[in-house]
Amino acid sequence: MTEPDQTPSAQASGDALSPGCQESFARLAKLIRARPGKFQLLIADCRDEPLRDRLIQDLDAALQGGDRHTAQLRLNAREYPDFAAVERTLTALAQTHGAIHMTGGPGWFDAARWAEFNIRRESVAQRVKASLLLWLDPESIADLAKTAIDLWAWRAAVVAFDALSERLPLPEPDIRIIDDRTRAERTARIEFLHQTLLEPDVPDDMRTGFALEIGDLAASLGRIADAETAYRNAARTATDERTRAFAVGGIADILQARGQLDEALRIRREEQLPVYDRLGDVRSRAVTMGQIADILQARGQLDEALRIRREEELPVYDRLGDVRSRAVTLYKIADSLIELGGLGDARAQAILDAVSESFTIARQLNLPDVVAYAGALLAMVLARAGRASEAFPILDEAEAAFTILGDVAGLERAKQLRQTLTAQAGQQATNG
Repeated sequence: MTEPDQTPSAQASGDALSPGCQESFARLAKLIRARPGKFQLLIADCRDEPLRDRLIQDLDAALQGGDRHTAQLRLNAREYPDFAAVERTLTALAQTHGAIHMTGGPGWFDAARWAEFNIRRESVAQRVKASLLLWLDPESIADLAKTAIDLWAWRAAVVAFDALSERLPLPEPDIRIIDDRTRAERTARIEFLHQTLLEPDVPDDMRTGFALEIGDLAASLGRIADAETAYRNAARTATDERTRAFAVGGIADILQARGQLDEALRIRREEQLPVYDRLGDVRSRAVTMGQIADILQARGQLDEALRIRREEELPVYDRLGDVRSRAVTLYKIADSLIELGGLGDARAQAILDAVSESFTIARQLNLPDVVAYAGALLAMVLARAGRASEAFPILDEAEAAFTILGDVAGLERAKQLRQTLTAQAGQQATNG
């Protein structure tokens, strides 16, 4: 790891670059300036290493001042044997730098390290309050899109630099971590992806990744037909079994939402689990087991669903340090216990502990979806425990999160809960 040369470059604005590179340079500088003190993942597509070094020097000079001091992390196996070592360095650098260049990626990242980065992406986003510039070549970018689909979805932009090309860069996407986006922003992201797919030079693997992301976004917006089309396109064009497993998993999500539980369960058990077992992908296996538990719970097989969450999901997420998935699973454990009648017996404290931890994690990580659902459930549990005064502030946060998500049905349920709690509080005051 080395700090960049802080001597201003004579060409700090990138004026001596080719016209195409000048536009990309200006765009990248603009993206960095737009998010001071906040995490964003920027992918710089540059195969030419001398050009890359020149661009880094010019960017560093152009960004001097304020909190945009830059640093450079050069990946190598000796200093960074795994991604955990990289994360520690990034966290330290972000304390005093507004932008961090990460070079050496094409020779350092392999499937296992991309997977580590993918799993740790939320932790990195919380700890690294800076622009992270990942300098890669086209092949490494294709590997990223194919191997770490969730991380790929978090990119703020891919900015191309080609010493021989005069082409204009792609339009800028929204600069958002996917979990934070409103309905309007998610809709804009879908339109951006569709426009990107019109570009003739998008690699086939990346096209499949884009289709998967469109499916996820469309499903989150309730555009079920669009989501199913995107997932089926991704399943048809996938060139490896892992990507196809992700795609058919999206199809299973749609079938499950429609109540076609038998076919959804078949896909999970026959087309996803065997793939993840062969690949040794313990996280994807745990996620799929959780989705099987969702189906079993919908069928009324509550004890088996609860066993899966406690024995086959939660321990895996804890070993991986995947705190977001832990929060979601704790919420679902609490929900299962409530369906089993746990609020009326000794399990009430376990329910409160689980949903309280879920809500706390969601707050810390700024996860509006988990804040919304865990918050509404926690408010209900507290009210049942005679702690209505604690429930109302939490319900305020849940309603705000539902509003951010554009979840009209969830917001309505939260408002109905508020009315019920308000009426109960009024009745208690009258009786008192």
